[in-house]
Amino acid sequence: GETAFKGLLDALSGRIPFENVPSIAFRNGKKVIKTKRVPYGDLDTFVSPYLEGYFNSITAQNPDTEFCAVVETNRGCPYQCAYCDWCYSPKIRKFSLERIKADIHWCAKHKVEYIFCADSNFGIFERDLEIAQYVVEVKKQFGYPHIFNTCFAKNSNQTVFEISKLFYDNRLNKAATLAYQTVNPTALVNVNRKNFTVEAFADLVKKYNAANIPTYTEMILGLPGETYESFCRGICSLIEAGQQSALTVYYCQVYTNSLMGSAQYKKKFGIQTAHVPINYLHSSVPRQSDITEYTDLIVSTDSMPFEDMLRSIMFCTCLQCFHHIGLLKYFAIYLNYEQHISYLEFYHRLLEYIFSAKGTFVNAVFERVHRQCSTFS
Repeated sequence: GETAFKGLLDALSGRIPFENVPSIAFRNGKKVIKTKRVPYGDLDTFVSPYLEGYFNSITAQNPDTEFCAVVETNRGCPYQCAYCDWCYSPKIRKFSLERIKADIHWCAKHKVEYIFCADSNFGIFERDLEIAQYVVEVKKQFGYPHIFNTCFAKNSNQTVFEISKLFYDNRLNKAATLAYQTVNPTALVNVNRKNFTVEAFADLVKKYNAANIPTYTEMILGLPGETYESFCRGICSLIEAGQQSALTVYYCQVYTNSLMGSAQYKKKFGIQTAHVPINYLHSSVPRQSDITEYTDLIVSTDSMPFEDMLRSIMFCTCLQCFHHIGLLKYFAIYLNYEQHISYLEFYHRLLEYIFSAKGTFVNAVFERVHRQCSTFS
């Protein structure tokens, strides 16, 4: 976007006509004009705002502020997941190691506590281990960063394992991601995703457990082809496979430049969305003066009507509260091993009890969640 954005600024300033700005579309009266799409080449031609010194005075004048920064080592994603717009650029281009290390060194020297690496698949290249080793090196030298977080390569490999161990041993990350998104084979086909098997997932969990590295697994609720039964059974199958640390369920968002964002795709799978304010999961509540940002959440599909979506939300809320936060986790594990009560049955029965236990605190909490989510229809 750098080249196109600079061109827009030039056009808005009157220095060049809009027709000369690459890779944009604009209206001229009722006519829509699309300019020539120009691919970008060497990423190092885009200057680093850190190395150019734009933030030096800000960090110097605010010594007590905890800063976070975003760095990239590459751009693009080779996968074609329908819900994601990263694959809009399927070819992966790399920044040079010298540029990457210079950015990381700047962050460490200026006491940036949290670095988020904006790669789509960190660990997909062997050189990523060298980058991780450099992060550890500068932390030992400067004491920063405290955290280096990233999105690991989708199909976890040996490089990802070594990076995860390196980060965990040096207190740079709390856990490794074992993303799954869905267990349903129909949904996987519909979103162009291929997972490793549940058996392979179980082996990975054992490998990380043996190295004392916590893991967490991400799932997406609302993918076309998923049903209430397949969703609940799927997340419980991952617990059965050994994922006892953490399992996070995200509601499926529809992005404009994703395949899922196209009108044809939505029509094909009967996708209905709700336009809602973004939920700030990893930051404080926005101030009143802030501009409210919105996102489109899937609230129903041909395979999962809204009532089933609502039931799925309540089930995963119950499971996340009582299993992965830990309130009833060991009771569920005991009953699974000793009484052969599946996790699916345990949490189904728990949820039935919660909604029947009128007058209790837990009933009031879940009834409130249910009411709020009901407004999405």
